[in-house]
Amino acid sequence: MSKNKKTILLGLVALIFLLVIGQVLGMNQKVFNILKPGNKTQESASKPNITKTETMINASPTELKYQKTVKRSGKRFDVYSDVKGNSYTFTSDKVTGFLRNRKIEGPVDKNNKITDKKIIDMTKELGLKILSQFGRNLDDYRVDKVRYTESYGEYGVTFTKYIGNYMSNDSFSASFNNNGELESFSARDIGLYDKVYAGKIDIAEVNKYVKQEISKKYPNAKIEIDSQYLNYIDGKIYMQSNVGIDDDGINKSEQILYLVP
Repeated sequence: MSKNKKTILLGLVALIFLLVIGQVLGMNQKVFNILKPGNKTQESASKPNITKTETMINASPTELKYQKTVKRSGKRFDVYSDVKGNSYTFTSDKVTGFLRNRKIEGPVDKNNKITDKKIIDMTKELGLKILSQFGRNLDDYRVDKVRYTESYGEYGVTFTKYIGNYMSNDSFSASFNNNGELESFSARDIGLYDKVYAGKIDIAEVNKYVKQEISKKYPNAKIEIDSQYLNYIDGKIYMQSNVGIDDDGINKSEQILYLVP
C-alpha cells in the first residue's frame, strides 16, 4: 500500500474515532444534565435531599430523601421520605401531606361514626392544631365528619370549606392514634378558593341542566341527585352533581359538571 493511501486510511479511521467519541460524550452530557442536583424537571431520576423542621410533625430537623413526583388533578407533588419510612408530600417547598409508616394487621374496617362527645371534641381539637399551622380556623372551614377506623386504631377528622351553602373540594383531613399522635394529614387543596370568586349559583338551573344531560344518555331513567359540591378544575369553578340512576331496574351513577358563571 502506498504512503498516500496509508495516510488517507489513517485519517478516515481517526475521523470515525472522533465522531464516535463525540457521540458518547454528548450522551454522557445529556445524562449529566438530567441527574445533576437541583434539576426540577419531571424526568429527573433524583432530586437533592432536603432538611426540614416541620413543627406539625417533628420537633427537630429531619433529613428527607426524594422518592418521586406524582400528578393529581393537574398538579404536581414531590414525595419525600425519612429514615423511618414516613412519607411527606410537598407542593413547591411547603409540606401538604404526611403519612406515618405503619403496619396494619388484619382487614381494614370501614370508618365508624364516633358518638362519644369527648372523643369527638378531642379529635376536632387535635385537627384544629394542625389546621391552624396553615393559617386556617373554623371561620374558614366546617367540621365535615369525625370517624374512627378500628383496624388502624385511628381517629380522623375532615374540615371542608363552604362557599355560600355549598361545600367545595377545598378540604383538610387529619388522623391520630390512641395516644393523640399525628398519623396522617392531607392539605393538598387547602386555600384553593382564596383567589377565585364563585359567581351566583342558581341551583334550579343546575338541577335542570343535570336532568337534561342525564336524559340524553338515559331518556327513560329515574334519577336522584345524591350530592353536590363546588369543584375547582383547571382555573374554572363547577358545581359537581353526583347522580343516582335507575335505568329500567339497573342502578348506575354519573357525575355531571355545571360551569358556574
